[in-house]
Amino acid sequence: MTTNNRLFTVWNYTTPVLDIDASGNVALGGSPIYVASQRHLTVQNSGICGVYWRDSSQATNTKNWNFRVNGLAFEFQSVNDALSASQTALRFVRNAGNYTIDYVQIPYTLLSGAIISSGNITTTGSVAINTVANEGTTATKILTLDASDNVDYRTPAELLADMTTPSSSWSPIPTGLASVNNSFYNYTRNGDNVTVTFLIDGFKNGSAGAVTMGLPVAAEVPSDNLEIVYGSGGDSSGVPEGVPSIGRIASGSNSVITLYAGTGNFAASENVFISGSFSYVAD
Repeated sequence: MTTNNRLFTVWNYTTPVLDIDASGNVALGGSPIYVASQRHLTVQNSGICGVYWRDSSQATNTKNWNFRVNGLAFEFQSVNDALSASQTALRFVRNAGNYTIDYVQIPYTLLSGAIISSGNITTTGSVAINTVANEGTTATKILTLDASDNVDYRTPAELLADMTTPSSSWSPIPTGLASVNNSFYNYTRNGDNVTVTFLIDGFKNGSAGAVTMGLPVAAEVPSDNLEIVYGSGGDSSGVPEGVPSIGRIASGSNSVITLYAGTGNFAASENVFISGSFSYVAD
C-alpha cells in the first residue's frame, strides 16, 4: 500500500486534515492509502480513531453507532448521545506481532438469543446460564470437563461406570505371618465408598503382634471395632476351628490397615484365622 498524488487537500495550517487523491481515495487526518484498482477511506490519528454512523431520524439515545480502532482492538459500539456514553458490543483484538486476531470479545450482558459458531468457542472467564429447560426425560448426554477443561459429555451408563467399580479382587501381602494357607480378598466401590471383604488363614511368624495388609484404595480407616472375626485356626472351608471373637481394625497409614485380636495382639506362634468386612470412604 502506498500513497497516491494528492488531488484535493484541506489544511489546518501545515497539517492536512482531508485528502483526496487522483484515484478517489479519501483520508481524514493523514494521507490516503492507495492500492491499485481499489478505493479506501483512511481515518488516521495518534490514538483512538473511528467512524460514526448516524441515523438522524432516530432519537438522540438510539441514532449513533461507532466503529473505532483502540490500540490493538477494533470495536463496534452503540453510542447514547443523551448520556454521553457508549457501550462496546463487539471487540476484535489482534496480536502485535502478527496479523491474526487473538480473540473476539462479546460482553455477556448484551447477549440475547442464540450464538452459532462453526468453530471452537473459548472463554477465559466464567460461564453463567440463567435459564435451563428441564429435558423432561432420561438424559442421554451429561456434560463434563476433561483434564484440559474442554466440555465433553458422558452417557448416564458411562458416568455410572466411572463412579462405580464392579466387584474386584486385589492381592495384598499380609505382614506378621510366616505363611498363608488360604486367602480371599474382594472389594466393591461405589463412588468414594469402598466395601472390603477378606479372609486370611495362616500361621503367625513367631512374634506376638498384629497382622497388616494393604487396601485396594487409599483411605484413612477408622479404628473402632468392626466386623473382624478371628480364631485359633481354620480350614480350607473358611470355618474357624475355635470360638470366633470380635477383632479390631486400626488405621496404619493411608494404604495399610492393622488387624488386632480383640484389644490385643495375636499370639506368637499359632494358626491365625481372620475374616471380616468393612467399609470406608476413599481419599
